[in-house]
Amino acid sequence: MSSPRAVWRRLSNQTLKGIGSAGQSFSYNRWRELTFFVRFLLAFKRLDPSERDRLLQDGWAFAEWLKVIPEEEKRQLRHMILFLLFPDQFERSFAGTDRRQIVISFTGKSNAEVDPLSPVEIDRELLGIRRSQEEKYGTKILDFYLPPLSELWTRSGLRMRSGPGQRTTAAYQT
Repeated sequence: MSSPRAVWRRLSNQTLKGIGSAGQSFSYNRWRELTFFVRFLLAFKRLDPSERDRLLQDGWAFAEWLKVIPEEEKRQLRHMILFLLFPDQFERSFAGTDRRQIVISFTGKSNAEVDPLSPVEIDRELLGIRRSQEEKYGTKILDFYLPPLSELWTRSGLRMRSGPGQRTTAAYQT
């Protein structure tokens, strides 16, 4: 469970400015994201309180449970919810294309190997990449949308469209 200090840090002015930009797809599909959110809330509320508590203590169990929500694998809000609830296990990368590109760039896997991966499998890959990069750079304050990591997976190291790195001036630290 997070300490009160960790919770307050997540509510800092810097954090409340935003954790990223979901982009045009999120805006265009806002109704789908809202439908997913309502379905998520209803399904979560229907759970026994002890089951809700169990899921809120285990990010991976929570991610697996989300599979019961229709269209879970296509919704950016899925990634947002997981990041907000479990920032030490899940990335603030919400666009499916970015998430896959990060995995491809850091692992050397092909599109054909990455495309069939489920969102949870991508999440696990991203966490593994994060852990190896933390070891490589000797810090936990890393962000895939800021240098040095952004330079390793984006074209020429620059985000040409509105992306999470453009909304945040410092790496998110938990």
